[in-house]
Order: sequence, then structure tokens, then C-alpha cells
Amino acid sequence: MFGEANARISEQSIRRYKDKIRRVLSRSKPMTLEQRIIKLNQINIGWINQYP
Repeated sequence: MFGEANARISEQSIRRYKDKIRRVLSRSKPMTLEQRIIKLNQINIGWINQYP
């Protein structure tokens, strides 16, 4: 009866998300493992809230 609506995340948004993850995981950044985990959690929570 009703059509389906498919939500899709843009390629640009995915690219930005991956770039943020790469920057945090970069070995050239002097961060402790705990700091990296905290930063990754912040990025992931923001991503999940943006695209539920």
C-alpha cells in the first residue's frame, strides 16, 4: 500500500567519519591507549546520534 523509504548515508559523511577514526588511530599522535579509546567513543557516540 505504501512505498518504502530507504535512508542512506552520503559517501562524504562516511569519508569524514573514517578520516576522524584514522586521525585518532594514527601512531604518530602521542596519545595513551586510554585517551584513544575515550576519543573513539566520543566519535562513535556522535555518529550514532547523528545517524540512528
